[in-house]
This record gives sequence, structure tokens and C-alpha cells, in this order.
Amino acid sequence: MLPTVSAGGSRISIWQQTLCDMGQTGPDKGEGEGEGGKYLIVPLDHPPIDAPDHRIFRSQSNQLWWGTRGLDPDPVVAEATVKHHRLYGWNERAGPPVSQYLEVGGREWHSGPPSTLDYWRLLAELYANEPVAPRDRMMFGMLAPLGIVAGKPFAPDARQPKILTDAARVGDLMARTIACDKRDPEAVVYPGRHWEYIARFELDQENPEKTRVQVDERTAWFHEAIAMSTGMQGRIVGYGQVYLKASKDKVGNWLDGSRSYRFHVDANPPVRQFWSMTLYNNSDRCPLLTPQGAADLSSRQPDLVTNADGSVDVFFGPVRPAGAMNWIQTLPGRGWFAYFRFYAATEAYFDKSWQLNDIEEIAA
Repeated sequence: MLPTVSAGGSRISIWQQTLCDMGQTGPDKGEGEGEGGKYLIVPLDHPPIDAPDHRIFRSQSNQLWWGTRGLDPDPVVAEATVKHHRLYGWNERAGPPVSQYLEVGGREWHSGPPSTLDYWRLLAELYANEPVAPRDRMMFGMLAPLGIVAGKPFAPDARQPKILTDAARVGDLMARTIACDKRDPEAVVYPGRHWEYIARFELDQENPEKTRVQVDERTAWFHEAIAMSTGMQGRIVGYGQVYLKASKDKVGNWLDGSRSYRFHVDANPPVRQFWSMTLYNNSDRCPLLTPQGAADLSSRQPDLVTNADGSVDVFFGPVRPAGAMNWIQTLPGRGWFAYFRFYAATEAYFDKSWQLNDIEEIAA
């Protein structure tokens, strides 16, 4: 039986710095099921506030955001749990308003930064509304000749747009290469296989014990994803999530939407909750959408077909291979990568007594 799990999440600064987790991996440890807790976020320089019934955190940025997941096996219950959250200003605490939730279906969105001049416009807009941290002053010194100065509008001269547009494209390609073709040997999860860790960095960017900023490690994750938290780093047995990534098949070839593949998940996956497999576009890092729908499959799906020994075979390809029961459609001409997520991974994941198999190409 799957354990009942409430919504968990994290509050994050605009610089992708984690303020705090909420739920099972946060300070409340998931206590008070159905009751929740109160969190107060204040600016770094705000005077102390006497709020003994709140958990108080200081934000490194003026802009911040909050992400959450509802993980109850029943999607109706999960959605209702998430919608119990309330977000309001401190001066509204005596009579907090009911938070409004907007449906996202049908909205056009993009999960990655633009590789055009708009990249620099967005960067300038971001800096214009944020305090300059000491660690960023060197970066500001290099950005100033490009027309990006704190508190000033972005106004490139006549020769800069082409230079900056080319730079944005090259930067995007560099980040994509760092993410998909890592040179860090410790990123490999299982020697001889092609699954990689995708969170190879520490949350605390100001850790004085570090001798360097983990630039490549952070680039690899934040190029293709948004946010990181304690619960997402996959370091706590039985809680949170583990993310592993595959960009290549068993023989080391890039995963190709024109080809067909088989992925065998051995019996007894080390999870307290469930596992999932999701495919993403290489080019924009968005979830792969096909005529079949979202390119996703999980162990909680009622129509998942399991083999007699408890293992599961998943097939990928532009057309359903003969005899394939669990099939995720791909798009010809589109490269893709896969995330395998362990929700509440157990000890067999951490000691590697249970391992993921490689994705193997098969005849269509």
C-alpha cells in the first residue's frame, strides 16, 4: 500500500537559492497532517519580528517563488491538498484572503531562457529589481560594458545586439553540452551504464568550506530544470525524490525520437511511494508532448502492465513496437532525454543493490 503523502515543496529566491523546504523534508517534518504550519518570509535587512507561531526565513532576493507537489495516490486528493495552501502578506494576517488558483492547461509556456537578445533584456530586468550580493560584484563589472547596470534600463548600442545575440546562442549550446555530456566521472551512477546524477551541487552557494563555485554542476541542472531543494536532492532515505538522467542508450548513442527502444525495470524498485519515467526534448527541455499525450509513465498508473516476476518493460519509439504493452511515444527528428524519479527512495537505491538498466535500442 502506498503511504498517504501530503503536499511538499520549497520556497526559493530568484537566484535559485533554497530558503526552506516544507512538508516531510522541511522543518515541520510533515507533522500535523491536514493542519500544516505557518511560514514567514522577510527581507534580509528586515527588523526582527515576534511571531512565535511562524517559522521565519530571510530571503536573499526581493523576488521569490514557491513550488509544491501533491503526492497523494488519488489525484483529486492531491489537488485538494495543494489548494489548502494560502499565500498572503504579513499585514493581511488578521483576515487572510482566500488564495486563487489558476488552471495552467492550454497556456503556452517555455521552460528555458531565450537564446536571443531577449536573454540579456530579461537579465537586465532581473538585476534592476534586486540587491547586488557581494559575490556578484565581479560579474556586474563584466556586465557593465554590455549595458547591464543595476538599476538602469538595458540600452545596447548599435553594434551590441548582434554580438549579444551570438553570445546567447553560444551560451545556450555550452550549457546544453555541460548538461547532456558531462565530463565529471562522479556523475555516473552505475559504472558501465549511462544513468547520471543530475544534482551534483550543494544548496548553500555561500558555503565557506567550498574552494570554488560549482559552476558546471549548477549549469547542468539549471539549464534543463528549475529549482532545487533538500527534498529534491535525493539524499534522505525514505523521503523526497531522487532524479537520475539518461541521454544515451546502452551502447552510448544519443537517444533519438526516430528509433525504438526497450527499458527493463527490475522487480522491487526501491521506493516507498512510486517511480516515474518522463521524457524531455533536448532542444527546449520541455516535457515531450506527442499525439499520445505527455511522454510519461509511472508505477501508479492503473493500466501499467507488469511481468510475472514483478518487473516492467517500457518501450519508446515513434510507433508502438509489436507486442509492446507499456509504450511512450517519441517524435522523429527530435532528440530526447529521460528522467527516472524515485519517490521516497529506500536503502537499496543508496547502496546500489538495485540498479537501473540502460535503455536499449530494438528493431522497430
